Amino acid sequence: MWVLLGLIGLVIYGSFIELNRLQVEKKILSIPDLPKDLVGFRILQLSDFHMIKPGFREKKVLAEVDKIKPDLIVITGDLIGYKPLSLYYKPAKVDECLSFFRSLKAKYGVFVIRGNVEATGSNPRPTVERFLQELEKSGIRILEDEAKILPAGSASIYLAGVDFFYLDNSPFLIREVKNNRVISTTSSPGNSFSHFIGDDSIHWADYEYEGRMKASLAESGFGVSFYSSLPWGRHKLYRLRRYQDRPEFYIMPCGTGPLIGCDKAEVNPGPGIWYKFRIKVATLDDRTAIKAKVWEEEGIEPSTWAIDCYDSGPERHRSGTVGVWAFAEGLKDFDDLVVRQGDKMLFQEDFETIPAGKSPENWQDDTDRTYIRGLLQNAPEDAFKIFLSHSPDLLYEAVRSKINLMLAGDTHGGQVCLPGIGPVLPKTRLGRKFAGGLHQIDETILYVNRGVGWNIIPFRFLCPPEITVLELDSRKGTKQ
Repeated sequence: MWVLLGLIGLVIYGSFIELNRLQVEKKILSIPDLPKDLVGFRILQLSDFHMIKPGFREKKVLAEVDKIKPDLIVITGDLIGYKPLSLYYKPAKVDECLSFFRSLKAKYGVFVIRGNVEATGSNPRPTVERFLQELEKSGIRILEDEAKILPAGSASIYLAGVDFFYLDNSPFLIREVKNNRVISTTSSPGNSFSHFIGDDSIHWADYEYEGRMKASLAESGFGVSFYSSLPWGRHKLYRLRRYQDRPEFYIMPCGTGPLIGCDKAEVNPGPGIWYKFRIKVATLDDRTAIKAKVWEEEGIEPSTWAIDCYDSGPERHRSGTVGVWAFAEGLKDFDDLVVRQGDKMLFQEDFETIPAGKSPENWQDDTDRTYIRGLLQNAPEDAFKIFLSHSPDLLYEAVRSKINLMLAGDTHGGQVCLPGIGPVLPKTRLGRKFAGGLHQIDETILYVNRGVGWNIIPFRFLCPPEITVLELDSRKGTKQ
């Protein structure tokens, strides 16, 4: 009886109280060398309304915006929505929604990017197109893979917005092979990587990396990477790899000088055969030492290291994460990846808990997204750079391009969070940590907004809707 009453109370709280408990999150962002004319500049971020028509939350948004008087308003996607669990289909009431958004005012304007609802949602395309057209007629700017320069006194802001973009089209996905799940990729015309980016892995050093891999074709290029900082925008890594022109496994350095010693294993892999590998890397005072071996899974592990070399160059890599690499035609599979540092297990992944067809959490692909890089890297050097993306999954593109501030939404903060666990469904490949809130990687600050509305089910728990106010400052220390 008490359990039933508790469940009823939980449903009432999440569906009526927390769902409407709009919070104003205020953050002060410390930006080194911030121009004087941008000190105190306030950016108001809104996201993920999924609005059918304005209601209580939207009225509160307008009241708060009127009090805050922001310099700039940005909306990071999913402005209008629909009610998928209603007794009948309810498309957005365009005119009422437009009236709300037209009421938003800021000194430097209101800028919008499309989310998945606007790009691929269930509202009829004419409805969405009319909504966006009328939005722009009212003076609200929609950024679709474009940027605007906003003069601010003697300073300037480079505001870039990318159209709806998910990394779910990643070339590295989970597939099932004889009741066993592996991370896999198909043909890729260029170098394709996927790296583990969790648990401070950029600082991993002095470890052993092992696993197994196979390719379907003799001409396939495949291998693994280690001591890599590629996901953080630096083309620095070592690779154990092979491809058609160099069919035996060898160590390939990137971003550093040549290796000294034996850098090749005399193993020419056959198609469709699993091969195990083991790599041992150590950062010494005067060199980075690398040992490696590769053997058929059905065989016996060699007692000696086939590869024994070192890098003593000034640019040698001293730490970094692990990953997998693919090139050219064919199917490439990787599985049972383990990283150990002495007796300490740093990482272990057999991919068995990840659904087939999905990308693994905490893995970052590096593939051909040159149009995004071009958009971000065209900014004037002295401008303050802001990047709007519906999903936070493009974080490392922002880091690579030295963006000052990236603003994203899409995750709803998980919408339902549990004590000790966090977001139940984080909806980002970056992992639960990045489902909401303030983060910083190198020079790039990321803020992920929990959104104003809800998705699928009208329920929130320990994850209230929000408005975000970000104030730029030159003082030391970004304040939560």
